[in-house]
Amino acid sequence: MTSRTLQASLAIAFVAGLAMTIWAHSALSTLTAPPPIPANPLRIVSLAPSVTETLFALGQGPHVVAVTRFCHYPPEVLRLPKVAGFADVNYEAVLRQRPDLVVLPVDKRANREELERLGLPVMTLDTRNLDGYLATVEEIGRTTGHLPEAELIKANLANAMSRARARAAGKRKPRVLFSVMRAMEGSGQITEITAVGNDGFFNQMLETAGGENIYQGPLPFPSLTREAIMTLNPEVIIDLARDGSGSIALADWLSLGDSIDAVKNGRLVIFTEESDNVPGPRIHMTITRLSEALFPPAADEDSLKPGASGQSPRASGSRNALPSLTLEPATPRGPSPAPSQLSPKGPPPAPSQLSAGAHSPASRLIQVSAPSPTVGQATPEALATDAFATKPIPEASPLETAEIEGDHA
Repeated sequence: MTSRTLQASLAIAFVAGLAMTIWAHSALSTLTAPPPIPANPLRIVSLAPSVTETLFALGQGPHVVAVTRFCHYPPEVLRLPKVAGFADVNYEAVLRQRPDLVVLPVDKRANREELERLGLPVMTLDTRNLDGYLATVEEIGRTTGHLPEAELIKANLANAMSRARARAAGKRKPRVLFSVMRAMEGSGQITEITAVGNDGFFNQMLETAGGENIYQGPLPFPSLTREAIMTLNPEVIIDLARDGSGSIALADWLSLGDSIDAVKNGRLVIFTEESDNVPGPRIHMTITRLSEALFPPAADEDSLKPGASGQSPRASGSRNALPSLTLEPATPRGPSPAPSQLSPKGPPPAPSQLSAGAHSPASRLIQVSAPSPTVGQATPEALATDAFATKPIPEASPLETAEIEGDHA
């Protein structure tokens, strides 16, 4: 074989090998590429309460065929098959539903990869912050042909944020401890809590309502001990109670007594609506509740302006002289959830324990309102540990993290 013939043979072999490599890469890419998202999905599996509520708000409720064990709203979802918990997705159960679309939070990357490996079309909902949520709501609405419903969700949130900012304008920002979970709930003591930190979603809602997060460290959900709470000494405590009535949470917090300004001055607010735990389409009501809790109507507003100090006539410096608790009755705007959906745990408080108070949109909360003076702030890094350092960081819903905390929602 001549040198020229050998060179030609090698060139042909090289070209053939290159062509084969390109073909194999193309075939592999085709096999591993995520399936396309259908324009009008008919069988949707939801893998988070926030996703479920959003899909129903977008008008996709009739096409939702399976949800998680933590999905309680709207009431229609109670009869649907449960195919997942927080992170424990039953992939076989998902496949049995023959979905043409699966929707899950954006931070559940491992679940998404496995679903796509199984050949299922997947979309994600971003609940890491308000902007991300609104952007993905619009994307899902456009994909499913429900853009007008997506625009309504965005408008409701924009209106609530605008009203909250107007209410807080010109007033001093109260320093707030925002609790999403308590250790040893119902023990009558505060031993350790999981607070809202630099998480994005809940912290943004608090800031929009005009509050200053007492924790300014880097952790998204810091764990704070009793001693850390006493050192930080918040002016206002917001607690997302999971006992339904809020009476258990109230008893736990009152154990702090006069050592905490928020308790001493009657600025302990307990939210009992399940919707407050879920970063979904009803968050506009949560922002309104936060706004009203931080800046109570009428009598208390003047004392919250810049430079104000001292106590409202309704407040007392003694724990034993706290104002009466106030149950905020529901004034629904739009469809109202069934009572069983509003109280995931425990019976409601007896009427003798509570007195009727001001109305708040679709809310039931226990509140004692009065201002308190500003105090110094401790260094957060020395007081907190990451509540989810060895666990998956949640999509911001404490109800969805109850399972990994060893509790039951």
